[in-house]
Amino acid sequence: MEELRFTYTTYDLVAAARLHMMRSARGYVLCAYLLLVLVVGAVFSIFGAWDFGLFLVALAVLAFLVVYSIVLPFFARRQARKIPAFRKGVVLRFDENEIHLSSDAGEGSARWFYKTRASDKVLLLYTTHLSYIIVPRRVCEDDAQYERLKRLGEKLAQPKTNEQE
Repeated sequence: MEELRFTYTTYDLVAAARLHMMRSARGYVLCAYLLLVLVVGAVFSIFGAWDFGLFLVALAVLAFLVVYSIVLPFFARRQARKIPAFRKGVVLRFDENEIHLSSDAGEGSARWFYKTRASDKVLLLYTTHLSYIIVPRRVCEDDAQYERLKRLGEKLAQPKTNEQE
């Protein structure tokens, strides 16, 4: 059984929040809204109201940058300050059949997950569609260990049934 010991940093929480938000339904709605504003701005620019069109395009780009660079990090840092469990040490053990997580706040193990998401910074193991375990890539000894953990999460992710939807 492999073991990882770590403490979450605010960078881990920010990376997890960005990954979750940008690949969730809210993230898709936000991107669709911003794309709509960009298209409307481009149409206004094409038909002569270039100043209003340029304003809409700049507004859409600015809104995305504010959400991605300011709002998400703010809420992730606030969450890190408010929830003491994030400041405690975490021990994650895993083998080919289960993942066991323990800390001062409690412990538990999982033999299945709702889904997984991975980026170059974090791995998210979803226990429900909104609740997830954050595994920072920086805590893995090497890329091979991160890939083993990622494959295990994908293997343990259960396909949706009609009852889960």
